[in-house]
Amino acid sequence: DAHSWAEVYLGEYGWVPVEATPGFDMPLLTEQEDSKTPEAPEVKDQPEPEQPEQNPQTDPEEGSKIHPVIIGSAAAILLLWAAYIVWRNRADIHFYLLRLRRGKPLTPDEKVVVETEHWLRYMRRKGFVRASHETLRESVDRWSLEVPEQASILHQLLGRFEQARYSPSSVTAEDWHMVRQQASLLHKEGWIKRWAGRKAATDQKDQD
Repeated sequence: DAHSWAEVYLGEYGWVPVEATPGFDMPLLTEQEDSKTPEAPEVKDQPEPEQPEQNPQTDPEEGSKIHPVIIGSAAAILLLWAAYIVWRNRADIHFYLLRLRRGKPLTPDEKVVVETEHWLRYMRRKGFVRASHETLRESVDRWSLEVPEQASILHQLLGRFEQARYSPSSVTAEDWHMVRQQASLLHKEGWIKRWAGRKAATDQKDQD
């Protein structure tokens, strides 16, 4: 923001002040204070020609890139969906693996025995322990007293198991599908909660 003054030596005229930074009035810095040099015509700043706006060039590959968060979310959703499909069809997958191991499909009798092992494991996880000295019928009779609302299902499953395991008459494919439907009813959590509530009340009464 400063201003500068300069002088040029012109022979017989001596030192003559010149305007080095136009746009300001400059007094003479000589001994002749009464004379002034003709003012140089003011030069107005010319506006620079406007440059056409250039749109920023975008890399075509950059627009096609997918954010890593989106990729990770999609992968997580796919994994969860695959896990759900496997869990939902775990029985069929188990039968398929058994078929590969045996080299031939399972008969309805064998499927009933395998399904019996499944629902017995489920009952054990829910607290219905089978004593080592009990037969399956004795265990089912005892459980039926503890959960009378499931007594019908338990005895139907027991009957199909005894038919598949001990009876000379084979289980049909229709019977096998009925066993799967009955076993799926055991996975209803409502009766488990009611049984747990009754058991807790009985234990509290015994302590009192």
